[in-house]
Amino acid sequence: MKVTGIWALGIIGVLALGSIVLSSDVTAQTSGPKLGFVDLERILQNADIFKQKAAELRTERDEIKKKLEETAANLKQEREDLEAQKGLLKSEDYTKKRTELDKKYLDFRAAVDQKNREFDEAFKKETIEPLREKLQTIVEEIAKQEGYDFIFKRADLAYGAAQYEITDKVISKLNATATEKKETEKK
Repeated sequence: MKVTGIWALGIIGVLALGSIVLSSDVTAQTSGPKLGFVDLERILQNADIFKQKAAELRTERDEIKKKLEETAANLKQEREDLEAQKGLLKSEDYTKKRTELDKKYLDFRAAVDQKNREFDEAFKKETIEPLREKLQTIVEEIAKQEGYDFIFKRADLAYGAAQYEITDKVISKLNATATEKKETEKK
């Protein structure tokens, strides 16, 4: 019987030790770093401030596009007119006008490319950079307020469980900041 009592005591000891190890494992997992991630694409699509700026830029781009389309239509009409006059013009006059028209077209293409570059640069300078700073500030505020140790961009993750996503919090805070700014500007 003494052997059985020792075995029982040993089994109880092993079980107690096992439960301590298991509970410390669970504690270690829950007391580890607090992680989160944000989906920048969703923020760009859903935050009011980004939607508003995107609408303004679309309007501006549409106006530029309309002007460029008018210029392209004029060049096309000039080319059709020149082709219609081809039989009436001397060969050298036709060649000269055709060369001038080709130069106008090349200048037009260069102007279109330049406008696109300018628009892209303006978009980055006026929209992305200032908003990136606001976004960084808001993410840092949320991290400090809620005790996050790390917040990653969704694009940098192969996988992120939904429970770690804080995108909606960031969007809400961005929208609140934009609303506060509008109210301050009205006063």
